[in-house]
Amino acid sequence: MESKKWLALVLVIVALLASLEYMPRNILLRVAIPSDASYPLNKGPYGTSKLWNMLASKGYREAIVYGYSGLPRLRNVKDVVILEIGGSSTAPPSEAYRLARDLVARNVRVHLIVLDEEPSQGVSKYIENVSDLLCGYTPPRIRGPLNSTYNDLYLVVDGKAYDLPTGYTGYLSYTTDPVATPGKPRLPENQGLYKLIAAAWPYPSPPYNGFWYIIGAECRSNRGSVVLIADSTIATNMEADAHPEAVEAITNIINDRVSSPRTTLILVDEEFYVNPGQGNVQLILSLHPSIFLLAFAKAYSGIEKFVIKDLVGHHLTPLLVLGIATVLSAATLYASRITGKEKVRVKTGRKRSWKLGITLSLGLGSWSDAYTVCMRAEKYSRLITGHDTSLGTIRELTQEVGELCRRVRGSRVLRYIPLWGSLKRRIIVNTALALSIEGVYPYQEALKLLEGEGRGQQR
Repeated sequence: MESKKWLALVLVIVALLASLEYMPRNILLRVAIPSDASYPLNKGPYGTSKLWNMLASKGYREAIVYGYSGLPRLRNVKDVVILEIGGSSTAPPSEAYRLARDLVARNVRVHLIVLDEEPSQGVSKYIENVSDLLCGYTPPRIRGPLNSTYNDLYLVVDGKAYDLPTGYTGYLSYTTDPVATPGKPRLPENQGLYKLIAAAWPYPSPPYNGFWYIIGAECRSNRGSVVLIADSTIATNMEADAHPEAVEAITNIINDRVSSPRTTLILVDEEFYVNPGQGNVQLILSLHPSIFLLAFAKAYSGIEKFVIKDLVGHHLTPLLVLGIATVLSAATLYASRITGKEKVRVKTGRKRSWKLGITLSLGLGSWSDAYTVCMRAEKYSRLITGHDTSLGTIRELTQEVGELCRRVRGSRVLRYIPLWGSLKRRIIVNTALALSIEGVYPYQEALKLLEGEGRGQQR
């Protein structure tokens, strides 16, 4: 009886790890990000998709990450720009800081660009840590916002001045008082290791009327740079629509610090936007605490493809088939022995259910079924137009489906081994997710259509 419990535990772990290969962690995290967040995939007025697209059009490489998760290979990357625009994380973004520290250790120049009129305590602590890492200096604190709805923002970048109307802004302070001047300041202006580069004049509203407030500063070193601008509005889509020069100014801030767009990676870290421990966000993250397990499953998938390719390249396919058959036979034999011992005490219905569970966990399924699912996936994928706000996620899902189906179609000897169940399931789930995110079909209906059960279809 004890051995049966251990086998059940092992099968559950195998099934969990297999399922994590197609469970989209990033989708669950993005559910936790507020719809009005200054997030690059948010195409609404408060999103920053226009800035994101502008940087892509200039030739910059881009990535949305969660700490190390999702980080691409840093081939030919000399500069990494970390964008923090209106973050909401209350806890210090520890993953993001370890990432910045690791990049510096690899001799990659790191540039932290913050546009935030009222950063949370966690984000403020992150700014202090990265400033100390890159410049060896405690930065001025971003405080605010100013008690005004509209402000004039004056920004100087690489000798070019920008005058931009904006909404709420914060201000910079070395103590608790703002850095203010009665007249328009002559920028840029050195103040310690930081150089002042931006100021704002609020429309008459006590007690802020009549003064210019310093809202932007920068520091530079051989490790990189830090740019602090106490205003996230100038990066949003509504500002880009009304005043395109605002997006141009932010782009020039980046251009002024990096050697070339081709050797620069722009990062937006989801850790700035996800706030664990706050109501439903905690529930979502608790339901899927699998960042490291997902990474393990992804590594396993890569190793599996490498091993199969290497064995086929050395004409050792029979050895691969023999190994799979041996593992399958051993597992089946062991399961049969346990079933025999329990036969007297277990009802027939429960035995069938348990055997079915073992079959599903081992990923059994015919090649022809997997091939049929690929044909359906190709058919329904044509309905995806790519106009949804989650275009990047949809592209990742459909690309993986394409890769999996190429493995199915390219199979020769392995098609005779009935171990295509888990791969077939991954194709179904990824395609169903893409269709549901695009809004073509609800998720459950998409699953039925791909499995051949919906709308009178036959397998």
